[in-house]
Amino acid sequence: MVKRIAYLFSGQGTQSKDMGAKLLRSLPRASKFSQTWDDAREYLHDSYSFDLNYLVKENPCVLKYRRTPNDPLETKRCSNGLLNFTPFTQAALLTYHVALYNQMERGAGAYGLFAGHSLGEISSLAALGMISLHDALDCVFKRGWLINSCVSRNFKGISPFKTIVVNPARCEISESLFLTIVEAISKPLMEQRAELLEITCYNVQNYQYVVSGSDVPLAILGKILDPGWRRKYFQVDSSSQNSSQKEPSAFDEQSDRIHEFVGIVRHALSEVDVSLDHMQRMEIEFHDMMEQATSVSGSPKRAKRQGRHQCMSVPRNPELDNEKKILFTETLEHDMGLGSFAMDGLKKKPWFFPVQHGDIPFHSSILNKATHEWEEVLQQKLSSSDDAYKILDKVDFIPNLLGHPLRKDSSVHESIITSLTMENIGETWSKCRSGYPPLNHSVPPMQYKEMLISLLSKHLSAAVQWSETLSHVIHPSKAACDEIVEVSPTPLFGRMVSQQAKTENIPPKEVRNLEEIILGNI
Repeated sequence: MVKRIAYLFSGQGTQSKDMGAKLLRSLPRASKFSQTWDDAREYLHDSYSFDLNYLVKENPCVLKYRRTPNDPLETKRCSNGLLNFTPFTQAALLTYHVALYNQMERGAGAYGLFAGHSLGEISSLAALGMISLHDALDCVFKRGWLINSCVSRNFKGISPFKTIVVNPARCEISESLFLTIVEAISKPLMEQRAELLEITCYNVQNYQYVVSGSDVPLAILGKILDPGWRRKYFQVDSSSQNSSQKEPSAFDEQSDRIHEFVGIVRHALSEVDVSLDHMQRMEIEFHDMMEQATSVSGSPKRAKRQGRHQCMSVPRNPELDNEKKILFTETLEHDMGLGSFAMDGLKKKPWFFPVQHGDIPFHSSILNKATHEWEEVLQQKLSSSDDAYKILDKVDFIPNLLGHPLRKDSSVHESIITSLTMENIGETWSKCRSGYPPLNHSVPPMQYKEMLISLLSKHLSAAVQWSETLSHVIHPSKAACDEIVEVSPTPLFGRMVSQQAKTENIPPKEVRNLEEIILGNI
């Protein structure tokens, strides 16, 4: 019986110093891994004048490079090491991914299902031959610079943004309420000053979401998610009203809880000097959004997907970015008087985990301004040969925005339309901030190359639907994969798969690491 194998390619954040070194030492120079690695190293040196081996082995803080083959040499400095600087990170990770996949002994089940988290999506396309290794390296190096150019920094080189991983289950709240909380914080802040708070990755339903934002809204979110702080609020509120009201053990979507939840958000916003005029209409909007997020029409899964892509309507102010500025960390206490409230709200907690090197809001509306240039890069670099895309008729390739395989049929085209027009949860001011409207393809393309370009372009500033990808991979009635293999320098997807299986009440599947498989067979 032929096994059906799913290959999952990791994204940025899984890079590690010396990644691939064990394979380079253990495999012969004639191995496919070594040949692919050396090919990439030579190409990167010839095109961009930096040494891949030096970058990965030393993680230097200073490196000379060229942005394009025709540009003069520049010097880049990064205190965290340049392996963690986006353009270099993405080139190194893609090289590792493709070299590792090329080394694998392909059996009858090699072509099953392919998906990649963020950057890993491009790596999977290169592994399948829809883009050459050299063109893929050009793509991700350019992509890294485009992303980096969208983020303003102060004179110290510090970004105003942070990235947080949130676990709603540990916060004692549901997914629907969590999505509503993010919207509720984002909207009044947007109306009064330019801030960012968006959900940018749905990694595991109920268990893991990535939120990008500036310090003020993240501090508010951190406080509201804290069960201890909520209990303290209810005690204060109850005593002030001479009431016996107590907080339940967990928040839910029942309509009689909404007014209590509104009170919590009102209290948190008042701590950071946000006008509460917005609160007069907040309760009605909460009811509307909660109904949409929890309604069951057709299937619960579809209802949740529809709910998470909705935003409360909000007037766009094109002058907002000129009048209001995102605050940097050092201004929180001195300029706003936030003091301990903000600093405590941003602290690491079991349900609120700051991401290391997370100062770029990947897949947020901040990156809208780069989507059109990124689309042009993809037009140039993705293979122009129709034969390169015939593999998509044989395998299941799952784009990040869809959460299910790419196909040439009407239902998939409808999903593409939805994905290309959706906004992130919390995205309420992207058009006025970037000056560029998001991509909006009203008619879906019919050819694979055009479909990929549209989805990859939009994905630069749109949330990763990874939980839906995992659901498709593990659910017996969907992909029904017999084996899951992760293509990643560090173990990543095992816990995600286990948690997603728990959410869906199906048996968990083992995730095997491809590097460990290859090393074990030497």
